[in-house]
Amino acid sequence: MKKICKSCGAEAHPRANFCRYCGSSLIVPYEPPRSKGRAIGSFFIYLGIWLAAQVVTSVVFLVPITLSLFSNPNLIRMDSDKIYDLVMNKTAQYTTLISILSSVLFLAVAAVIFTVRQKKRDARGVVPEKNYFREIGFIKAPISICAVSLVLGVALNRIVTYIVDIIPWPDLFVESFDQTYEPLLGGESFILIFIATVIMAPVTEEFLFRGIACSRFTPAFPHVVAVIFSSLAFGIAHGTPIAIIYASAFGVVQACIFLRHRSLYPVMLCHFGFNLIATLAPDTVGTLTLDLAVFCVCAAVSVAGIWFVTKKKNEVLPEAERNHEAV
Repeated sequence: MKKICKSCGAEAHPRANFCRYCGSSLIVPYEPPRSKGRAIGSFFIYLGIWLAAQVVTSVVFLVPITLSLFSNPNLIRMDSDKIYDLVMNKTAQYTTLISILSSVLFLAVAAVIFTVRQKKRDARGVVPEKNYFREIGFIKAPISICAVSLVLGVALNRIVTYIVDIIPWPDLFVESFDQTYEPLLGGESFILIFIATVIMAPVTEEFLFRGIACSRFTPAFPHVVAVIFSSLAFGIAHGTPIAIIYASAFGVVQACIFLRHRSLYPVMLCHFGFNLIATLAPDTVGTLTLDLAVFCVCAAVSVAGIWFVTKKKNEVLPEAERNHEAV
């Protein structure tokens, strides 16, 4: 990549430090913003890696379980449906562990890709501020924003739990939701459940659906498109109709927080608070009066929290600009 003079705009050799025409220092231009097609393709590549990590991890557990069935003398008498159910039931015992390992695998592969691409970008001479990890949100955020985001996640979970409980969902929706999430929340090891749902899920999902999706879409599309797309993708990834609806709504809040601060830490903490309460208290209290009181309090906290974490900061002009405005 050629360098250009910041004074006269003339191009120069990549190894040159000063312009040969006017003597001014040289700068390296940023890479051009992503096109719409490139933005969409980039997200789906990482989405494919995320799905592939889950498939690979599942196969690692599935193959030994399947091979162990051949030692069963009654295998010959079983039909294919019974064998399939037996394999799936045994695999379900490792659902939480599979979820953890697939998340670790995805993050490791993504980190390797980012590191390799960053080295190639640095070799081309792109300015240091252009960093893949900072682009997707690995930057500091105010402690107050992080703290409020954590509380906001807790409040949003109570609101979602209350609304989901009072809506008369079709039996098919309820059955699919229970079949999908009961194995994950009903495992034997609470430590594995905590790691999978409260730690790894927020990190992995926010990395993909906020860090990757929003950072790729905002240069090429309006922010509203990035919010809608990342939220719908996040909701669909949860699989069941009930989860798709509330996860998409939660994703809208998360995308707005991310685009406001460009940091993954507040959205990860918000997701952490949401999943923490879902793990510790998956159901409402049961008393109508108490549930309604909790709902009202959480609604007030949510409104105040969303306003606080998405409000516009009063930008302070540098001293030179303030003096210019005064003149």
